[in-house]
Amino acid sequence: MTFHFLPNRRWLRFSLRTMFIVVTLIAAFVAYHMNWIRQRRAVIEGRLGEDVYVQSWDPAEDPFNPPLAPKWRPPRGPGLLWLFGERGYANLDIQFGPPIRRQRDLTPEELARTKQIERLFPESIVHAEPMIWAP
Repeated sequence: MTFHFLPNRRWLRFSLRTMFIVVTLIAAFVAYHMNWIRQRRAVIEGRLGEDVYVQSWDPAEDPFNPPLAPKWRPPRGPGLLWLFGERGYANLDIQFGPPIRRQRDLTPEELARTKQIERLFPESIVHAEPMIWAP
């Protein structure tokens, strides 16, 4: 009499501890990227402070340069943020207020804030300047 046994499929088995570790790593990955998206959106929506104004613009939306529009593609979100639906920004203009009448340099706090924004938007060209009031 011959017995036919099915082979052991040990490659499908894993411990509960392994599953918890994998789920924890995936949750940490998602949490890191969602926090990055939250910080980026806070910058774009202007929740940095009452004297900081951020404007994003894309060359395709420039009405003075229409021939560039069909050829230009917006950048993707950096890293894996595009997997979460985050779009990229080509340019960011930052103005630090309150409005003044004369030209001045950025303060160390404003320079630090600019560096922080540059880290949040590695795909963008970030331009920062103090706000100048012109009558």
